Amino acid sequence: MLVLILAFPLVCLADYKIVVKKNGKIIEGKLISENESSVTIMSQGTQLSYKKDTLDLERMKKLNADYYAASDVRTLDIPAPVEGSGPPETSLADVAKQTRDGKTVSRTTAADTNEHALISWVADLEERVKVQATEETQIQLSKARKALSYYRGQASRPLSNSDQKLMLEQLVDALDFEYRKELEAGSPDEKVAALKRKIEDTKAKLKKLD
Repeated sequence: MLVLILAFPLVCLADYKIVVKKNGKIIEGKLISENESSVTIMSQGTQLSYKKDTLDLERMKKLNADYYAASDVRTLDIPAPVEGSGPPETSLADVAKQTRDGKTVSRTTAADTNEHALISWVADLEERVKVQATEETQIQLSKARKALSYYRGQASRPLSNSDQKLMLEQLVDALDFEYRKELEAGSPDEKVAALKRKIEDTKAKLKKLD
């Protein structure tokens, strides 16, 4: 499996432009990765992934001509995971650091959707705290971290009603964050609809705890 790694000078960090085919919207950010089917950028502290069939590639090629001219692009051959081994366990600290450093964190199985959403939510909140550490954001980050810890540990120990409620409240926020990112990225309707259903299902579970 080939993964594209881009190394470029600091002057290029915020110069890459994405053009959404559906509405012509231009989004600028730091290019994280690009392969035959998708492009991932970091824009205003949020990691966004776009499928190339949703983008105006010809227009992007023109807009990013200077960017590519100044970039050093190379590929690395990374072995595919052993079949049946499942995705590698990644610590919260590692994932948050990878997001801040502009590295892609891949979570591909449906079972990981909730955990991935919570991880992305925590990483985004850490980025916000780093930019402006308000009391409200710090409290939100603390709750999100607890929610991820509860989510990962619920199979081994029962959660109290209050812990379940906190976990589900944060999961709603995390899934909504993912939903908004996918909308912004122009993702396929079925993917957006699936996230919307997950949000509604989680809200229904939360309501039962009241």
